[in-house]
Parts: sequence; structure tokens; C-alpha cells
Amino acid sequence: MSNKVASRVFLKKFMFGGTTAFILEFGNQYIRFYANQGQVVKGDAIYEIESPYKIEDLWDNEEKVCKLMVTQNADVLYLWHKKYMKTLTRYGNTDWRLEDLVLKNGPWDNMNTTDTTISASGTTGTITLTASSDIFDEERDVGRLIRLNLYNDSTKPWAASKTVSAGDILTSDNKYYTAVTGGTTGSQKPTHTEGSRSDGAVDWRYTHSGYGVAKIILYKDAKTVEASVINDFPKGISTTNWEFGFFHNKSEYPTHGTFFRNRLALLVNTSSGLKCFLSKSDDLDNFADKEHGEVLTECAVTVPILSDQAHEARWLSTGDVLFVGTNNGEFYIDTMTSGEAFGPENAKPVPISNVGSKAIAPIKINGHTLFVDKYGTTIRDLIYSYERDGYDPFDTTIKGKHL
Repeated sequence: MSNKVASRVFLKKFMFGGTTAFILEFGNQYIRFYANQGQVVKGDAIYEIESPYKIEDLWDNEEKVCKLMVTQNADVLYLWHKKYMKTLTRYGNTDWRLEDLVLKNGPWDNMNTTDTTISASGTTGTITLTASSDIFDEERDVGRLIRLNLYNDSTKPWAASKTVSAGDILTSDNKYYTAVTGGTTGSQKPTHTEGSRSDGAVDWRYTHSGYGVAKIILYKDAKTVEASVINDFPKGISTTNWEFGFFHNKSEYPTHGTFFRNRLALLVNTSSGLKCFLSKSDDLDNFADKEHGEVLTECAVTVPILSDQAHEARWLSTGDVLFVGTNNGEFYIDTMTSGEAFGPENAKPVPISNVGSKAIAPIKINGHTLFVDKYGTTIRDLIYSYERDGYDPFDTTIKGKHL
């Protein structure tokens, strides 16, 4: 580790327990810690940990802003940067660990629109995925999620009082069940997601949910990879209806994040425009957009920020709604129908203004959200206006008589 003090560092306050504070110093590939008006030491040496962030990763010379955004949750600090997705966790005053933030079950990139098929060699464990054309890249795809979906499936739905034979496969609430026994079906629709249960007359074994999810673990060639199954695959699946996980080794990672209604919200610049990904409710690292084939209210949410202008991420801030700052305007994300829970089918972006923001984290004061405009010349206050029945970015700088 380097003992040299960098010419420019990034300082972040870290609170825990309500009364105890640290100051974290992010320098050139190191992080140091300050508490009780002094530097934290371990033994006879200054305590510091290695980090991948170089000075050029931390500081934007053109915009004159720090490129590292942070969000704290208890003893965990989420670090947002387009090159890295990390957490910094305090396990003790001299035990801080910088680790990769690993997201589960999503978010997902766009569905394949080509004629390329992918087939799976098995349903569980380690399987081989084989594509009909060259689509895999070793540097990009190892560690990436992939999902294969059934397409134009003709499987019949379960119904009461129907004759079935052992081995028949039927669907119920987008889940697939195999008849363990034959006979006439009962009256209790199967809904379980593991093992076998009776519908009152016939035993049904949960088989899959119409899709399989796996993580690519080994590259063989441009058409073949090995993958570790996360959600069981349909037997013998070969489909053009597949999608990769959105984040990979060559992608840009979220540059901003926060917490909103018990979800982790990520703001990401994509090739198809700005998007906000929100995790499952009460499961911050889980971005599953469906649960065993069903889209539930608690599932992950994707909200594209749509506008007639191109927008780049600048910040996220939580209030009674989720505020989104971009280089060309401000938005908020809220429910489409008030009185119903926020979820995949009840979320929308609403434009506020075309002021535009600088990449500086807003400050919250009571019900006010203060942000810096894109030129760095005014401070705006996002507060609800009853006259407009909406949010208004009031220019607070006009109250400063010294300006």
C-alpha cells in the first residue's frame, strides 16, 4: 500500500450507532479512516485498505466533481462508479472490507430478437449452453447471468375434474407441474414451488416456471459455455427467447443509487437511454422481475426515463417520491395509481423541469431537496407546489443578497 498522500482525495462521513462518526479518505488506490479527531491506526501503523479507485476514477477534471457516489445502509457503504460496483462494510474499527456488490436474478438486458437459438444440456447443476451462432465472449460473459424462456408453449393448463396420466405436464399460474399419479384431478389448484403435493386426487411435482436462470462460469468457445443453474431449466429447452443479465465485465455499472420504499434503486446509462432499476421489496440485492413465472407487486421494477432529449445520470434522491436528476432535466418516479402498492405494473416516471443538474449529490433538509444546476451557478429546491400540483425546482440563489 502507498503511504503517499494523494494530491486530491475524496472525503466521506460514515455514521453508525447514531453518535459515532468516521471520516473516510478515498485516495489513489487506498482508503484511510479518521475518528476521534485523529487517524485510525492498527498496531503502530496507519490503518488503510487497498482499493481499485485511481485519482482519475475519483475526480472529473472537466466537470470539477467527484465521480464516486456513495449510499449508506447501516454498516454498509454502497459505492457507485461506472467501472466498479462495490460495497465497503465496517466489521470493526480496524476491520473494513471492500467487496464486489453481486446482484441476484437480474436486472435483465433486452430480449433476443435474432434467429439465434440457445439450448441447455440439462435442468439442474452445471450444464452446457450451446448457441446456434457466435454470441459468447470470454472476457465479457464469464460471471454473467442468462435466462432461457419457453416460447409459443402449447402446454395445457391445469383444470379440475380432468383425466390425466402419470407423466403429463400441465401449467398453473405460469408454473409447470408433472403428474406423479394418474386419475381425475381434484379441486385444489397446484401452486407450490418445490416437491410434490396433491390437488385432492392427483399428486403433482413442481417442475419449472417456464424458464431457467444460470450464471456462466466457463467459456469454451463463441457458441458454447458452461453455466451453473440458479432456477431449474425446462427439460430439453432450445429457444430464441433468451436474455443476458444487464451487467457484465464490459458494461458500465450504476453511477448512482439510493433506497426507495424498501428497494435498492440503481440509475444506469444504457445504449437505449437512461433506466432506473429497483430491486425486489425488502431484498436489496435481488432483481428478480418475476417469482416462479408470476409478476408480483414485490418483484423488481425497471423504469425507463423517457423524454424527447437524451439524458445522462446525475443523481438519485429519496423523498415521498424518487427524484431523478439528469444533465438535461429532473424527474420523479412514483405510482401510476395512488392507493395501490408501488410495483412492476404500478410505476411511472414524471418530468419536473428542464433545468438539468451537475453531478453533485443533493442535500435533503426536512421536506426540501436541494441540488446544483448543470452550470454550477444556482442551487435549486425541489419542493411540492400546491399551485402547480407538482414539484417545482425553485431557484434559492435569488435569496442570497451577496450573490
